[in-house]
Amino acid sequence: GYDPSNRMMAMQTLMENNGLVTGLIYQNTAQPSYQELVKGYSEKPLVQADLNMDQKMFDELVAEFM
Repeated sequence: GYDPSNRMMAMQTLMENNGLVTGLIYQNTAQPSYQELVKGYSEKPLVQADLNMDQKMFDELVAEFM
């Protein structure tokens, strides 16, 4: 079977298929994910986040651009 933690196998697979490969090619589980590295990154997906703001917050935001 395919081992996504094997970087050399991933590179070989890419070369054999002219870079046209779909799915998970390589995953380095020893390195933190992008989300873990970004300070303040929310655990909740943006699509599920409450993006509403109250009138005061809206007025403050608009005032910054006036």
